[in-house]
Amino acid sequence: MAMISYAQNREDVRLARVLTESNGFYIDVGAGDPTVHSLTRHFFDRGWRGVNVEPRDAPFAALRQHRPSDVNLQLALADEEGDLPFYEPERKALGELATCAGCRAGEYRKLGYDVVERRLPATTLARVCAQYAPPRIDFLSIDVEGEEAAVIRGGDWTRWRPRIVVIEAIAPFTHEPACADWESLLFDVDYMRAADDGINRFYVPREESTAADAL
Repeated sequence: MAMISYAQNREDVRLARVLTESNGFYIDVGAGDPTVHSLTRHFFDRGWRGVNVEPRDAPFAALRQHRPSDVNLQLALADEEGDLPFYEPERKALGELATCAGCRAGEYRKLGYDVVERRLPATTLARVCAQYAPPRIDFLSIDVEGEEAAVIRGGDWTRWRPRIVVIEAIAPFTHEPACADWESLLFDVDYMRAADDGINRFYVPREESTAADAL
């Protein structure tokens, strides 16, 4: 039976090559809509479950409605707990570019877009894992528009080592590489780059480097 891809760039197809189990666990940071451009919908339909982190009101409400058996968290992930400014373009089509990065919000304003600012509770990836994750995390997706480094720094990469990490690695509008601030953090915790699809980069732990061949 042919696989239906829901992800923006068929990332779920790449993941499914490696992750063939009928049960598994994911963490999706910046999850967005439960179906449109979703890296996890295919796996959810296969019986997998996980954690979806999504700060925006509309997609979070959709996640709660359509993913009641997942853990859905309306907050931000950072390198420490607290609260953060959250910037959301008023133009609906740009909703996926909402960010906690002030520099990104400034770029949006320079391009003429109105941006709404509010405060958002923040926690760390390590705390989310401690509270909700099983010992094995099959994949972690990070799509946070400029705050990737903070999310990575907030993880406990000794205790929890996802089998695959997928991170959006280009800047909006220009599509230039945008991984200089965070890729070395993954290398420092013994992850290696396994694939690059032009939008995302895929990483695997060095101790599971054979997975890179399938990606």
